[in-house]
Amino acid sequence: MDVLLKIIAGVGVLYAYLLPTLVATKKNKRDASRIFVLNLLAGWTIIGWTVALAWAMSYAANEAQVTVMPRHEQAKYTQSVGNPAV
Repeated sequence: MDVLLKIIAGVGVLYAYLLPTLVATKKNKRDASRIFVLNLLAGWTIIGWTVALAWAMSYAANEAQVTVMPRHEQAKYTQSVGNPAV
């Protein structure tokens, strides 16, 4: 039982250590590989891990942002450009 707890604790620590990399990958960040390198090399320090996590969670101006337009606004837009409203 003691070995099982050590394995579970080890997996938990590894997950926490690689959390910035996992966040960057989940968000499809362009710099995910750079975040991984920073996380791997400096993540053992609290400052390095925090910087990697902040970088992974940051918003970059060149990343795509999806805006949902309400249906009544879509109708106005499509009519104004000459297309029939859907």
